[in-house]
Amino acid sequence: MDTLAAVPETEQQQQDTTSLSMRGGRRAPWPWWAEPASAWGAGTAAGLAVLAGLLRLAGWSVTPPLAWIEPVACAWAGVAAVLTLMRRLPLENAVGGGLTLLILSLMVCALSAHSGIPLGEIEYSPRLGPRVFGLVPLTLPFLWTAVMLTSREAARLILRPWRRDPFYGYYLVTVAAVLTALMAAIIEPYAVQAGHWWLWPKAPERFNWGGAPPGSLVVWLLAATFMLMAATVYLVPKRPIHSSPSLHPVWIWLGLGVWFILGEAGQGLWREVAVGTLIVLVVGALSWRGYQISLAAIIRRAEAAAAAEAEGG
Repeated sequence: MDTLAAVPETEQQQQDTTSLSMRGGRRAPWPWWAEPASAWGAGTAAGLAVLAGLLRLAGWSVTPPLAWIEPVACAWAGVAAVLTLMRRLPLENAVGGGLTLLILSLMVCALSAHSGIPLGEIEYSPRLGPRVFGLVPLTLPFLWTAVMLTSREAARLILRPWRRDPFYGYYLVTVAAVLTALMAAIIEPYAVQAGHWWLWPKAPERFNWGGAPPGSLVVWLLAATFMLMAATVYLVPKRPIHSSPSLHPVWIWLGLGVWFILGEAGQGLWREVAVGTLIVLVVGALSWRGYQISLAAIIRRAEAAAAAEAEGG
């Protein structure tokens, strides 16, 4: 857990480097294409997700000409989430973190489909593409990778006021895992009753959440905590790199949430729609607040640096 404990120092290095860049100082290499790739990836992923939700709401996404949109939206969300990381991480770190979460989420889903552990007994349909090992749809691990990566980036914004806390690294993993579990709570009713992506044969008839056993959400919380800790070695930069706060990952997280909420509305799952809408609004508001706090901190540092240079001159 030493890596987690080192996060506050790394965050400070990033802010110092950003301040240097704003006053004309030297900064670490940062590919010129990272910013447009991040914005384009996040924008298209969020837009495709919302489009999938609208088509599901209208009942059109189940027809053959448009059946491709849901698996493509899942896969592209995972790729776009990795692109958003390249604004603040070297290429090898962003790809390494994404691959780690992709492989681990595939393992969790495959083990659950094969043995019922850890999520519980679950059966996946081929609606999200061909199944890996005959068990898990190919594009599903990309969706969970997108959820975990964007949850972590949203958590970084939400926790901005506590960045200097010595336990910040632990808070970051915990909040990211909670956001992953909250997104799982939005996904489950859609996947079971609207998209028919999977089913839970042993889910209790009365005490379930949109057709899923409530315990599966707790397992996702624990599994996400483990997977995010495993990926931390890649997701914390080893050297300062130019970075400014970004809402791009939050676009993807919110776009996915809107997708599933719209699909649930089409099925008349109003309880699930109400809870999902509340989650999306709260996470969006907290992320925006953290984004504004981050921008204000950068501006204050730049102004202080400019004032110091003026006095020295």
